[in-house]
Amino acid sequence: MSQKGQQKIFDEFAWIILAAVGFVLIMTIIFTATTSAPVIEPKSLSLTLAKGDTHSFAITVRSADGGKISNLTLSSFGEIKDWITFDKNKFDVENMTTVRVKIQVPTTAVLRTYTGGIKAESTGGSSTLSLSITVSNVSIVPLESRVISIGDVEVKYVKGSETLASKENLEITKGVFSESKEAFSVVFPAEKLAILTGAHLELFIVDTNKRGNLIVEFNGQELYNKKTDVGKVVIPLDKSLLNTTNIISVRTTGPSVFQFWSKAFYKIEKLNLVINFRDISEREKEFELMPNEIQNFHHFVLQARVKEYSTPMQELFIKINNQLVFADRPPLLAFNQTIDRDTFGNKLSLSNQNKISFSFEKEASLTLDDVFLVVYFS
Repeated sequence: MSQKGQQKIFDEFAWIILAAVGFVLIMTIIFTATTSAPVIEPKSLSLTLAKGDTHSFAITVRSADGGKISNLTLSSFGEIKDWITFDKNKFDVENMTTVRVKIQVPTTAVLRTYTGGIKAESTGGSSTLSLSITVSNVSIVPLESRVISIGDVEVKYVKGSETLASKENLEITKGVFSESKEAFSVVFPAEKLAILTGAHLELFIVDTNKRGNLIVEFNGQELYNKKTDVGKVVIPLDKSLLNTTNIISVRTTGPSVFQFWSKAFYKIEKLNLVINFRDISEREKEFELMPNEIQNFHHFVLQARVKEYSTPMQELFIKINNQLVFADRPPLLAFNQTIDRDTFGNKLSLSNQNKISFSFEKEASLTLDDVFLVVYFS
């Protein structure tokens, strides 16, 4: 082969090598440019644990710039390297994630302080958490806390009857050529409708000649139509007929054709609209928890000042996310109740959005001022 031909082959090979190297460099730049550096939090932690104890806590790994972390790897180092395990490893992170760390102290550990830590590493960089564990005869896990304001709470269970409207001295008559009837409106508060269990009309008739039927209508619906004697008349009222504004009308039919010269009349001393009600609504309040408070939850402390209460005091029921956490007669001065499980011994089911509710199942009322829920977490 000529020298010129050999030179041509060499030049082509050189270009292939340069193109391959360039491709690798470009891919490396792209890969490292799109992979963010991890930040591990907290930066340091000190624990006091007993020999043979197991303790879990959560760490947060987030992106330094809000981007994606590719192929994040967690590892432990130092004297406590073999004591540490993670609930997940070698994964991608979109902005932020939580990792559960488990520490198992060997039963053979000497009573002293051991050092080491946790390292979060990706192609974008690395971050470390310094960890010291003092092995003692007794575990002492430090707790953090945050105060959550619930506000004032008024809880009650009330049932009874109430005269919502009353009309006095009604003269109802009808003859061939004249008629006297009554119609009036009654406003029904919306909050009363919500707790209504029943209703009825009461008429106290003090005089009548019974020559016509007494007719009572409610919102155009005829409820009563018959000859009626002196005395008290109770007319049931269906709840479905009640509106926020209502019309009650009272009239009588005329006398028979054989008594055309006379009038039928009813003299009503009083007409009452009576309602029966029961207010057993739970008083619900919403509150939020942060991810680390949920992951590392230890207990709540419910604090409140008792402002007013009815006697005798009945059992108060407090629920968190529909789990019963308190069922007892409340204190008469102030609440300082620790809550870590429900009354059946089950762990509390917590999330970012939560509800706490207060209720009675018997007639009672209670007003709490300055209600706070303190969350404790490790």
